[in-house]
Amino acid sequence: MGKITGLQASLKLKKDTQPFFIKARKVPYALLTKVENELDHLEKEGVLEKVNSSEYATPIAPIVGILNVH
Repeated sequence: MGKITGLQASLKLKKDTQPFFIKARKVPYALLTKVENELDHLEKEGVLEKVNSSEYATPIAPIVGILNVH
């Protein structure tokens, strides 16, 4: 996976924007190991970072079979 270094992303939000948190969806048991492995891989690559809490959150939607997942 390609990376850009030395650049910090920023989001411009409207002044009245309120944070929102969407509850996580349950991952089907048959996909749980694959999803956990991919999340671990993305964390090791520096794509994702674990956090304890966040004002903003949205669930993931795993799509199987389209991409070659690690």
